[in-house]
Amino acid sequence: MCRTGLERQIIGLELDDETGVRLVSLELDEKGSAPPLRDYRKFQVLEQLKSYWTKYVKYPGIRVAVSSQNADPLKVVPWLISQGASIDRHSHPEWKWTRLRLKDEFAMSSPDLPKAYQHAYTLAFLSAYRL
Repeated sequence: MCRTGLERQIIGLELDDETGVRLVSLELDEKGSAPPLRDYRKFQVLEQLKSYWTKYVKYPGIRVAVSSQNADPLKVVPWLISQGASIDRHSHPEWKWTRLRLKDEFAMSSPDLPKAYQHAYTLAFLSAYRL
């Protein structure tokens, strides 16, 4: 897949879920259009995330969005920082989602995304919206 310098992958992570870490990956292109969904996954342990990261995340300076309210029991954020990821922290992302009146955008842009990934999607979308 050929990428221009203006395309970016933005990842939203839900870190404190008791069943594992949920990841949603969006693509931000040079057109500024609604970021399409690239991938979504769930990881039970940090090693699974590391394996995925090594295989599928190829961009230097990738942006990763997390909630400031989330705990990080698997210590994902320190590991991501050591990999060169830029961390975007969002306070109360669901409140922002509603305030920006973007709730319908979730259904329009990601109809096949399971509801369990909505929080991770919201984080990634807010970072894309910021950019």
